[in-house]
Amino acid sequence: VIDPENPRWLKRHGGSHVFICGPGDPEEFLYRGTRNPDGTRAGDQRALIRKLIEHGGNSIYMQAVRTHGGDAKPDTTHNPFIDSVPAKGLDERVLAQWEEWFTLMDENEILIYFFFYDDSARIWNTGDQACEEERAFFQAIVRRFKHHKNLIWIVGEETEERYTAARVNALAEIIREADDHGHAIGSHHLSGTTFKHWKPGGALGHFSMQLSAREDAAHAGAVEALRKAEGRYQIIYAESTAMPFDGVGMRRHAWSVAMGGLMPMLLRMDIAGTSP
Repeated sequence: VIDPENPRWLKRHGGSHVFICGPGDPEEFLYRGTRNPDGTRAGDQRALIRKLIEHGGNSIYMQAVRTHGGDAKPDTTHNPFIDSVPAKGLDERVLAQWEEWFTLMDENEILIYFFFYDDSARIWNTGDQACEEERAFFQAIVRRFKHHKNLIWIVGEETEERYTAARVNALAEIIREADDHGHAIGSHHLSGTTFKHWKPGGALGHFSMQLSAREDAAHAGAVEALRKAEGRYQIIYAESTAMPFDGVGMRRHAWSVAMGGLMPMLLRMDIAGTSP
């Protein structure tokens, strides 16, 4: 949850503060591996989680809907619906498998950094408002997984590509109404230090920041973003496409961000391919 006394920080409900630093990949975590006839996956998800447990990473950045314009591209199966068709509703078999993975993560204090939508993914083209089908989708997901403690909800990645600020805030309100556990609710933008969708009293209290910068520039961006937040919302520096993708580069980026006062996630630290 967000610390009510200082909104720039995260803490465990009823407990101590927590600092997130870990992988910002694989975005397709939920859909790795061969798709089984029942929609579940024969993938390496449990092995990836076990690797984080062993070596200390405490986050996984994942997206529920990667079809309908998202990065799944020709693969139309990267969503949790029956036969991957939204009109058929959510597939409980898929959600049950997610629950197994999330439980293992939660028991080991690994953050479930959960995006509803990948960048440019949009199923329902309804302008500023959420239709009943979209409302039902959000409510069902939140009610199914809200019991996990190590969880942050993110409406979507690079949301301004396909959604208005009004629509993002409407979806955030649906999440808040369905979640009685006080999890942080956030949004993600294209590169920049301004949380464009934040508004006083709104449901959005977490900025999933993308800033394409490295080392000194990443540090300066972290300082600038923290100044703009002014205690109003919490930030994770979730993505930088400018970060070097070798071990030394990732460490330098993480320290540059952390010493600027923000929590870093590391794009292309894909767990499986990253050396401990």
